[in-house]
Amino acid sequence: RIYKEKEEENPDIPRYNPETDQDLTENMTVTRNNTQISYTGVLEEFQTTGNINYKFNMPSLKSNDTYYIRASVRVDSQEDANSTPLIHFRSDGTTSVGLAFRGGGTYIVNQNIFDIKDENGNSSWRSAARVVGRTHTIVIKSTPETVSVWIDGSLVYDEFNLKNSGSGDLSGLPNDLTIRFVQGTKGVTISKTFNLQVWKLKETVIPARPEPEYNSETDAL
Repeated sequence: RIYKEKEEENPDIPRYNPETDQDLTENMTVTRNNTQISYTGVLEEFQTTGNINYKFNMPSLKSNDTYYIRASVRVDSQEDANSTPLIHFRSDGTTSVGLAFRGGGTYIVNQNIFDIKDENGNSSWRSAARVVGRTHTIVIKSTPETVSVWIDGSLVYDEFNLKNSGSGDLSGLPNDLTIRFVQGTKGVTISKTFNLQVWKLKETVIPARPEPEYNSETDAL
């Protein structure tokens, strides 16, 4: 309840609004390590090892859209502090950008899970840390050039600059949502992601203006 009260006090956290937003999970398909699965709304891994990649294919999401992700993340047992679902939100198949919310803190990371430096060359590390046995809520706003992240109602990254990052220009990567469960080698990690929402602003269609027609009563030749 403490988290809910804190979030309700912060009107700046993006929230899905069906009147203004488009639900990108409609007609979505999900694969687990390249094998399509029936998505029930809950992803959970236990008694598994290695990296388990869940890829979300959303036909309505264009490559350069600004879009939003909201998910609940929970780890009930861990091999170590790195045992956690990673959320990658942009990728061209070679280079990726994602969020690592770990037991030792939070990072913006690349495809190799290396820390992406900020525009001043400093680590992206933040002190917000995952706690075993607690459900955390993560909200991500991904634009072609920046990423903002809220964790449990608090703003952790405010338009983190990808274009001028200390790790090179990472702007313009296509949208690509993949959640990677880092399960380790011992089969003891129990991780879960649920309450997933993905959306973007609805596109505004401007109606075409009709061609003017001659009116003999009001118009002069």
